[in-house]
Amino acid sequence: MELKKVKNRWVYLSNCLLCKKEIFIYKSKIDTSTKKCTKCFNVERNKNNKGKYKYELNKEFFKNKNIISAYWAGFIAADGYISKTNQVCIKIKETDIDRLKQFLKNAKCTHPVLNSGKEDRKRIVITCHEWVKDLEEIYNIKNNKSLTLEPPNLIEEEHIKAFIIGYIDGDGTICFLGKHKYLKLGIVRIKSILEWIQSYFNNWVDNTKAKKQISGTKSKDIFEYVVYGKRAKELILLLKELDINKMERKWSKVQK
Repeated sequence: MELKKVKNRWVYLSNCLLCKKEIFIYKSKIDTSTKKCTKCFNVERNKNNKGKYKYELNKEFFKNKNIISAYWAGFIAADGYISKTNQVCIKIKETDIDRLKQFLKNAKCTHPVLNSGKEDRKRIVITCHEWVKDLEEIYNIKNNKSLTLEPPNLIEEEHIKAFIIGYIDGDGTICFLGKHKYLKLGIVRIKSILEWIQSYFNNWVDNTKAKKQISGTKSKDIFEYVVYGKRAKELILLLKELDINKMERKWSKVQK
C-alpha cells in the first residue's frame, strides 16, 4: 500500500475489498482495518446482523398506528431521514436534545445519543429493518425523501393531526412578528406535503380570508406555507388539544 499525507496525517492508500473504491487507512489502524469503505462495511454488517440488535427497541413502533408513532413519523419526515444503508436517522440542534430522548423513550429504544460532527448538533442512528419497512409503507418515508416524500397513508383524523404536529416540530415555526406581535405559523419543505397540510387546515378552520398560499423560496426544491393572525391561532389551539409531548418552545407561545 502507498503511504500518503492527507490533512496533516499519514495514511495508506488502498482499495475497498468489495466495491474497489479508493480508501484511506490511518497508520495507527493498519492492523485492525477491515479494508472496506464505510458504505460496504455497513451494508455487510447489516446483512450479517439482520434480525439481531445490539440495543433494545420496539420493532413494531411504527407499525402500530397511534398518535405517538404518527407524531414521530411526521418529525422524521421533516427532520430525519433513511440512510443509504437503511438506518433511521434524526439529527437535531443540541438545544433540542430532549426531542431525541423523548423519541428513544417512546420507542422503548436503548440506542445512545451521538455527536453529529458539529458541536451544536446531536443525532441518533438506528438500524431496524422493520422500522424502515413501516415508515415507507405507511408514511411514504424512504431514502432520498427530499425528492420522493409524499403524504402519509393515514385515515384517522387524530393520526393526521399528530403527523402534522410532528412535521411542524421538525420543520415549522410558531412565532410573533413585529411590534404588534402578529402570530405566524409557517411550515417549509416539500410542496406535496404542504399542499396536503393546507387541505386539512382549510377543512379545520375557515380560509375565506386567507391571503398567503404556498410559495417558493430561494431554493427551487423548498417551498413555504404560512398562516397568520387569528387563523393561525385557531389552528395552533386545535392541534394543541391532542395529547402529545410536543416541542415546548414552539407550542407554549400560544395560549387560549
